[in-house]
Amino acid sequence: MVELRTGWVSFEPVFSQNLVMIPTIKRIIIFSFFIVNNFAAAKPQKACFCEAGTYPEYQRPAFAAGCRLWLKEQKDCATKHEVQHGVSYADLPLQQDLTHISIGYVGHWINSQQLLSYLHSRINPLMSQKGLSVSIDNTACSSMNDPSLILDYVKNMAFQKDQNLTIKGNQTRSVGKWDALIGSKNNFYAFVKNTKKEVIYPNCREFQNYRCLQGVQANDEAVCTTDNSQLMRLRCCQVPDNPYDDEIETDFAWLPISGCY
Repeated sequence: MVELRTGWVSFEPVFSQNLVMIPTIKRIIIFSFFIVNNFAAAKPQKACFCEAGTYPEYQRPAFAAGCRLWLKEQKDCATKHEVQHGVSYADLPLQQDLTHISIGYVGHWINSQQLLSYLHSRINPLMSQKGLSVSIDNTACSSMNDPSLILDYVKNMAFQKDQNLTIKGNQTRSVGKWDALIGSKNNFYAFVKNTKKEVIYPNCREFQNYRCLQGVQANDEAVCTTDNSQLMRLRCCQVPDNPYDDEIETDFAWLPISGCY
């Protein structure tokens, strides 16, 4: 009898604990479900807009097609929109839960001074009034031909907590969204970010010795960064006739200026 009682008593607490654990496990599952759903709901919301150029008029269909291609490439967009050239982003009816706006531009551009005016009249009001972060991908020509001008302007902008601005543009003449179709390195870009104190240039390996477009970019120059973090200037120039150089297989390429003639 004693052994039976001892065995029964030793088993009873385990059985009771199991009964107590059932609602506890249920609560853990419910809590986990709540956490997962709330984190999902708190995920930053991004709206993507693409603005197509309007001049020259006969190129408008190509610009519009480029915008559709740009929007198709964008990821994590809550919404995607094509907008009219010159639109005031600050006046658009935006979703209440937006935290970020991504803007693409497909068309013609002149230089960094034009980008400076664009930031002052279109982007600065948007960021100051809406409190949103903004990223800009200008696929047109030469918007970053003087990136230090853009960097200086961004440094003097007033940003709210956790608000960011990223600007990507081309240092030289470019082929816009058709770079991928041509299969060459024609969009020689640079970045400016409010979180960085210097202009962000591409690694030279991305462009050096790769083909450039003679009819569009001949003698254009752009800056890149070497593996040693040194700045180097490349030029779109004719390749010297060197039968021992197997790396270059084109007439015009991005070369160090000392390698051009």
